[in-house]
Amino acid sequence: MKPDNVDFLTKQFPVKIVRSLVIVAMVLALTGGTLYLIHQGLSIADYGVFKSEPHYLRGITDVVKCAMTVNSSCMIQAGILILVFIPMLRLLLFSVRFFFERDYLYIVFSGIVLLILLFSFYIGSI
Repeated sequence: MKPDNVDFLTKQFPVKIVRSLVIVAMVLALTGGTLYLIHQGLSIADYGVFKSEPHYLRGITDVVKCAMTVNSSCMIQAGILILVFIPMLRLLLFSVRFFFERDYLYIVFSGIVLLILLFSFYIGSI
């Protein structure tokens, strides 16, 4: 690859991707929140009875499928999921950058942090 392409792929592209994902997450969460307030904003919460999250808000694929149906709760959840996964994407993109810069120590550090994040998500889903 040419040096200009490597520079774009390792420095400018990750910033644009992360910025775009933050905007998508913000639009999803704000749209979902607005729809939620329009439809259920005047309902009174019953805190005397505990209700768990519905089944369609518990899995990633279920949330994505449900958000496509313009369900307000699912849209809020999808926006939050995008915000949660952005740091993991940044770690992957930085690992690629460190690989092109031949900075192997930082690849190891990024890999360790990514493994810790993935492990914590796996433990949380059990």
